[in-house]
Amino acid sequence: MFLARHFTGEPIETIEATPQWYDFDAVPYDEMWEDDRHWLPQVLAGRRFIAWFDFDGEKMLSMDVRFE
Repeated sequence: MFLARHFTGEPIETIEATPQWYDFDAVPYDEMWEDDRHWLPQVLAGRRFIAWFDFDGEKMLSMDVRFE
């Protein structure tokens, strides 16, 4: 996960995602990987974290998230 405070250029589609812009209060967590709801709100609030997630396909089996 990388965070950028400024961006120039055009985002491009990848196998994993089609870039889209959202307001912080409108992030579509139900359409994202299951782990995102456990760390992304905190990152958007300015916190840093270290995490580990175990997945079987798209199902999250376990996680360990620690915020600094």
